[in-house]
Amino acid sequence: MKKSFLIYLASIFIALSFSAYSIDPSLAQDKKMTVEELLSRHLESIGSPQSRAEVKTRMVSGQLKFVIRTGSPYQEDTVARIISAGAKFRYTILWPRILRDRKEEEIIFDGERVATGLLQYQRGQPLSDFFFRFQLPLQEGLVGGVLSTTWPLMRMEEKQPRLEYRGLKKVEDRQAHALDYRKRKGLSDLKITLYFDAETFRHLRTEYKYEIDNTFGSDAPDSSKMQTTRQQLTEEFDDFRAVDGLMLPHRYRLQLSRESGFRADLRDWELLVQKVSHKEPLDDSLFKAK
Repeated sequence: MKKSFLIYLASIFIALSFSAYSIDPSLAQDKKMTVEELLSRHLESIGSPQSRAEVKTRMVSGQLKFVIRTGSPYQEDTVARIISAGAKFRYTILWPRILRDRKEEEIIFDGERVATGLLQYQRGQPLSDFFFRFQLPLQEGLVGGVLSTTWPLMRMEEKQPRLEYRGLKKVEDRQAHALDYRKRKGLSDLKITLYFDAETFRHLRTEYKYEIDNTFGSDAPDSSKMQTTRQQLTEEFDDFRAVDGLMLPHRYRLQLSRESGFRADLRDWELLVQKVSHKEPLDDSLFKAK
């Protein structure tokens, strides 16, 4: 009788243990994930190996909302286009209201060189200036996330980046796996972190952070004469839909924050994707600065 009672208690304990685990699936996420497992699950979230391999080029276009959130608030609705072929990338924004003699802003990587800006001026817009100064995101193929064929996590053998898993972090109201990204060789002024949804493993966000302390006035170290300059560019991806067997985001937002001394600037570029095509012929001339 005593033995059967102990067996009965043990069975209840086991049942409760399994029940508790099934009620709280987040317990399964406490286990530290390997980089290899995260990458594998992420690629699965995009599509099958065959669907991914079939895509050689991509053209994305849609409505762009540009917003200046500091100083004198400003908003403009326009259009933008992202084209990519292998390691080549071009992001074009039309500016019919802001610019008189130049209607397009270009951010280009031709596979070797970065070109940004406003045609003959080459610079002059904050987003172009950021990518002109910090060229690594374009060189590595990070810009545009999975909206671009340049995405380095689909080109691991070629890029061979140094990746470090940082555990689960909060991205707005979602749990996300954080992954630090560094290029294979050399150093960078940017700290780059990628975030992937904890449930779907889709790429939700990329953060590029830059921070430096500058002194002014006397050469003597004095904290009162230190001025910190910060820049952070954030890419956000949402509204994933199936296109030719691939799950691609249809909302893509860039947000650039700049702080220096008492000056601050915050701007958004939000693209609502209306068309995705993998069938458009893309000539190499499209990836050359005009």
